[in-house]
Amino acid sequence: MELPISQFAEVIIPLFTEGTFSYSIPEHFKGKIKPGMRVEVEFGKSKHYSAIVKKLSDTTTWEKTKPILDILDQDIIISSKQFAFWDWISSYYLCSLGDVMAAALPSSLKLASETKILGISELNYSRTSSNMNTATDEDKKSK
Repeated sequence: MELPISQFAEVIIPLFTEGTFSYSIPEHFKGKIKPGMRVEVEFGKSKHYSAIVKKLSDTTTWEKTKPILDILDQDIIISSKQFAFWDWISSYYLCSLGDVMAAALPSSLKLASETKILGISELNYSRTSSNMNTATDEDKKSK
């Protein structure tokens, strides 16, 4: 039996904000997003952040929701046990889940609005390991 496809994602944003925020899941992402994955979202008028999907749902209490802009991971990076630990940390230390996320994730997994995001198609992998160590004529002249 196929599970129904969720309409909304509750995400944690790495800021001092209480709780989670609902974002709509665009048609082309439905069925691809899972709890524990990072997604790109717009927060405020123009700031972009990497958020962690905490849960999926078919309803939301928010009147208006913005769409998820992109999926940043192919697999989950945060497990349900880690979410439970983050919830405990948040309640014990009286801090937001966003604060816990900001402290728990390495900086390479955090996206701030100043970060430029390159899609896989924009990356250039034409250099191989064999020619990366070879000095070019320009490199030799500069020495």
